[in-house]
Amino acid sequence: MSILRSPHFLLISGGVIFALLWHFSIIYVSPSSWLDNRDQVQGLFRLYLALHVLLILIVSTWLYKQLPGSRWLGTLVLAVYSVWLTVRALDWNVLYYYGGHVDVLFWDNAFYAAGTGMLFTKMALLSLLAVVAGSMVIVILIRKIIRHQRVYVDAGMSLFEYLGLYCVLPAVIVMLLGGASIHTYFSPKGSTKTYTEYPPEYHFAMSIYDFLEQGEVDPVALSDTQKSKLTSLGFRLETASTEYPFFRNSVYLDESRELATYEEAPNVILVMVESLSSFFIEDPAMRELGITPNLDVFGEEALYFSNIVNANTPTLQGQIATLASSLHVFKTTMNMSLRSGHPDVDEQNSDRVGWIATRYPYLSLLLKEHGYESVHIQSGDAEFAGTERHFRLSAGYDEFISVADSGYADQRQYVLSSWGARDIDTFRLASHWLESRQGGPFFMTLSTMDIHHPYLPAIKKLGVDDDLLNTVFSTDAGFGVFWDYLRSSKYKDNTIVIVTADHALFPTADYLRLRGESIGYYDQIPLMIYSPLHKSRMGTVDDTRGSQLDIAPTVFELLELDSSNAFMGLSLLSDRKDYPYLIGKVNLASRMKSEKGVAWSNEEQTTLIEYIRFLASTNKLYPPSNR
Repeated sequence: MSILRSPHFLLISGGVIFALLWHFSIIYVSPSSWLDNRDQVQGLFRLYLALHVLLILIVSTWLYKQLPGSRWLGTLVLAVYSVWLTVRALDWNVLYYYGGHVDVLFWDNAFYAAGTGMLFTKMALLSLLAVVAGSMVIVILIRKIIRHQRVYVDAGMSLFEYLGLYCVLPAVIVMLLGGASIHTYFSPKGSTKTYTEYPPEYHFAMSIYDFLEQGEVDPVALSDTQKSKLTSLGFRLETASTEYPFFRNSVYLDESRELATYEEAPNVILVMVESLSSFFIEDPAMRELGITPNLDVFGEEALYFSNIVNANTPTLQGQIATLASSLHVFKTTMNMSLRSGHPDVDEQNSDRVGWIATRYPYLSLLLKEHGYESVHIQSGDAEFAGTERHFRLSAGYDEFISVADSGYADQRQYVLSSWGARDIDTFRLASHWLESRQGGPFFMTLSTMDIHHPYLPAIKKLGVDDDLLNTVFSTDAGFGVFWDYLRSSKYKDNTIVIVTADHALFPTADYLRLRGESIGYYDQIPLMIYSPLHKSRMGTVDDTRGSQLDIAPTVFELLELDSSNAFMGLSLLSDRKDYPYLIGKVNLASRMKSEKGVAWSNEEQTTLIEYIRFLASTNKLYPPSNR
């Protein structure tokens, strides 16, 4: 039989091509990232070739020597190959829908129904078909190899001759045909490092390792030099306590600052829109499409901060950055932070599954000291990542409402998505809650969900045939209902309304197509503040460099209030203007639109994050007496 027609050659060449197609296909569906990492791809080619040759050598040797279990060898190879294909299919979908490989956050969310929404999509179905097809091909080729080997063994061919002719020689041919030219199939245009640096199996294995090993935190201390540098950046430590370095007596750097008083305390409504990057509001092409007409009107009437970046991600971490001006730097979301590795913290929370062990200075808690009641209304399911327990127990909210709960079925006009209620129903229910409310000042937070993969819009804009853009339009329509109500309601003269994002949109394939450029998880997000009590500021644009961490201090200044706290941000209305050096989960210097250099290295950033993680794991961010 010709070597080129042998099942050995077909398995080696086909397996290598199939393995490389994983990388090429994800690059293809993310058109802003074309192949320029040629050395990496050639390295992957050699790796996949070596693995398939090793597989053939093992199978052929095993069969030739008739080792125990030979009759089940084909089944074992099929099982291993099927697991391999499944791992690749899973990581491919995670890359497509999340913009990153399988990681510990994926596993944290995977145990909730909403977290597996990507598995019920067209792309997931295609991936499943690829797994089934690949497994069937393996069955056919392994059977052919078994029959092929029996023929040649019966003819008296030695093992050495057989392996050389049908295992080594096919590998040499594949190397000569593809080794030098594999990178020429795509034109260089941007970076594909995230798709080609390592095979997906590496990321999959590391994610499981991180998931199982999370919680162990080594002690970290900052030197006096590092503390001094942070002070020069407006990030002051140990001003009120050495045991709780972030604790301070005032929201403002000038603790003697005089504050005005209001005859009637203003209400505050803070809307955190899922994945709303500034691109959808500020990009000329997006404005021409008109997908955010209501947010555009609101932004023109409000104080618009045009230079804000998300400090953390994903949703719950972004919410903590916004609502507590704090970085939640554990590897996973709320529930996993219970595994702190410190007995005093673990014991403290052992009977309260789902609430975050670390104390943070939430606005809801601090404003309660000033007579405010708090309510959180969200589109997402109450059980997802322990959301309800987080807001009720950790953040101390007086009321929590998930519009996705069955109790609100008669108030919803649209069917639930895989992530929860549609945003237009959430904004409508929030309007009803406000209309029926009686009492003193309140702090309301709303979180939406429509702008989340797999992008299933409740309503669509005429002439726009893009699900991602239509989910943005759908959320905007819901906000329009809410804003129309507020402008004519009893709250119009005494309620501050803030609109921002929980985090920037992930670099998914759909988003990359729209942006036409490579982006990461940290990007510009909108921040719009409407206050009838600050009319001179309304209708203006402020280009102060800031982040989510600055929102909570800004709320305090808007309310003319002060409090002891452990905020990591500064008010955008005053202190932040003098200190344009931002701290985030990552080094934010390169993400900001500014010509000023930021004297903050990646090494210094890493040390700070490890320091924060250590303080959080030992509950030394915020004193319990201020809870």
